[in-house]
Amino acid sequence: MYPFLESYFRFGNGSLHPAHAATMFLVLVLTLLCGTSRKQAGFTLVVLNQMIRWLGQNDEQSVNTTILPRDPRTLLQYFDLNP
Repeated sequence: MYPFLESYFRFGNGSLHPAHAATMFLVLVLTLLCGTSRKQAGFTLVVLNQMIRWLGQNDEQSVNTTILPRDPRTLLQYFDLNP
């Protein structure tokens, strides 16, 4: 439906895990629309990254958590959304 969006969710040879996409979207919304600070957005990234890691331990497919940035500024740069 929106082929230009697909390029944002492709990393290397595979597509982005839905949990990573949801985490990135949530942090972007919190940062851009809700006006949370970088410190709060960074905390959200760390907490959600840890939750994905914990939930992915029981899956037969391990979830790569190194894809998520630790700093929301990196996420804003990646999506070219610097305010």
